[in-house]
Amino acid sequence: MKKVLVCGAGGFIGNHLVTRLKKEGYWVRGVDIKYPEYSKTLADEFVIGDLKDKNICLAVLDQAFDRVYQLAADMGGAGFIFTGENDASIMHNSALINLNIAEQSAKMGVKTLFYSSSACIYPERNQLDPKKPVCSENSAYPAAPDSEYGWEKIFSERVYLAYAKNHGLNVKIARFHNIFGPQGTWVGGREKAPAAMCRKVAETPDNGTIEMWGDGKQTRSFLYIDECLVGVERLMKSDFMGPVNIGSDEMISLNDLAKMTMNIAGKRLKIKHIPGPLGVRGRNSDNRLIKKELKWSPSAPLRDGMEKTYKWISDQVEKRKGAVVAVSGGFDPIHIGHVRMFQEAKKLGGKLVVILNNDNWVNKKKGVVFMKEKERMELIKSFRMVDEVILTDHPNDPVDMSVSSTLKKLKPDVFANGGDRTENNIPEIAVCENINCKVVFSVGEGGKVQSSSWLLNDYVKNVSKK
Repeated sequence: MKKVLVCGAGGFIGNHLVTRLKKEGYWVRGVDIKYPEYSKTLADEFVIGDLKDKNICLAVLDQAFDRVYQLAADMGGAGFIFTGENDASIMHNSALINLNIAEQSAKMGVKTLFYSSSACIYPERNQLDPKKPVCSENSAYPAAPDSEYGWEKIFSERVYLAYAKNHGLNVKIARFHNIFGPQGTWVGGREKAPAAMCRKVAETPDNGTIEMWGDGKQTRSFLYIDECLVGVERLMKSDFMGPVNIGSDEMISLNDLAKMTMNIAGKRLKIKHIPGPLGVRGRNSDNRLIKKELKWSPSAPLRDGMEKTYKWISDQVEKRKGAVVAVSGGFDPIHIGHVRMFQEAKKLGGKLVVILNNDNWVNKKKGVVFMKEKERMELIKSFRMVDEVILTDHPNDPVDMSVSSTLKKLKPDVFANGGDRTENNIPEIAVCENINCKVVFSVGEGGKVQSSSWLLNDYVKNVSKK
């Protein structure tokens, strides 16, 4: 039986890929910092680990796999990529993962390595006209992507091509164009346009209004997940290295995508255009090279995929309405990052409960209480997105600094965590599994944008200067 390693197997594309590979008879090991969010993995082995850590990479890539699929990356939709707030993390995290994977794959003698690059590598200058974007593979240079995400992707393409040249690594590189479908991120700030559009339409009553960043005239093409995986498999079985576009050439404006979604839902809605991160004005997959080299290109209509995706997201929206969402923290003092987390967490369910760590917890954690628990509690209760605040019962000088006991009593449906939390650094994972509570990470626009400790330290520094 042929053996495969899927890096990023907890993500949307990675999880679908694992499912397909298992159906085709492969033995599959998956690795990611999280399990798939909406379904159980079918991988024979699934390792929770961060591929930025070289030791994790050595542990999971420990043999000459027949195939390695490298999908792991720090990524998201326009709200994550184009604000500029996550640029350093995107470049550092993804580049480190790719350097580790390339080196270890070469050492282990991996037979074939697939790397998922992106249409975001194409120069901004060629994508200013929404009606005539240029995204042919040979237009990538001189390089001038419009985001650091794109720069990292093109750097990592060069890494894998260099390892192919210098170490004989058999690499296959595809540039994905906006892959979408069921079981993808649809809420929380990292969702892409099709999922965001489906969610907004599903949440909004007939004759209501949805918001859209920009004027809606920006164009894109979107590829349904099933066709994406067909393209990947054809590339892996070919003699062609790439890079090659894997995307649909059915271009559509975001205004028309919204209208299509409304039509699928049977709703009439208004569109309110608001300022926001946009990306390039136009992008469409140029499929001439894939037709030439692989004798194939995607052909399914966009609407077919949107109908399937809308149904799934609409079901998620309905399930969420009765869900209880919990967040926790000291919130001493409260800041903009906390507010953003509350806002995004509220979207995950019908009721938001804030578990507030008491003064004993804050004193043990920081050595001093800045705002008393009663003040923090009253302040948080005043936010309209917060439905309830529960004060923890941590004793004086607590040993257990988690909120596990409160979660056991509350039994929420979702436990939401901010940008600096992962499955590897929160102690509540076990109790959440026991009470069947879904754990969600990176909740809050912009990730970790502020810290109570940073605020207080900056204040002390500024006061001491005077």
